[in-house]
Amino acid sequence: MRAGLLRLRISVDEPVSTQDVTGEPIVSWVTRGVVWGSIDPLRSREAMSASQPLVGADAKIILRWGPIVESMTEKWRLRNAGVIYNIVSMANVQGLNRSLELICKSGRDTG
Repeated sequence: MRAGLLRLRISVDEPVSTQDVTGEPIVSWVTRGVVWGSIDPLRSREAMSASQPLVGADAKIILRWGPIVESMTEKWRLRNAGVIYNIVSMANVQGLNRSLELICKSGRDTG
């Protein structure tokens, strides 16, 4: 992985559930860190997974591997330049623990 390709600083948020005074669940977001990555729009072929469309997916994000990235799940979200990215799918590229490829849907958070 060439360092120059991962030139954006991307915030990684984890959802934390609490309850309000009436017992209703409240989801808030805790920033777990900022990591190096890249964000690219998806092409139509990339928006398909096993011949199934990834509904609403519009961005491919690649993150440099590290402790924060290693602990991520699909419930987490990413932020960059005021845009929120909700994770649709994620994959450890070639299983080498060097980078994580995420297919995301941009816009309002789903938490």
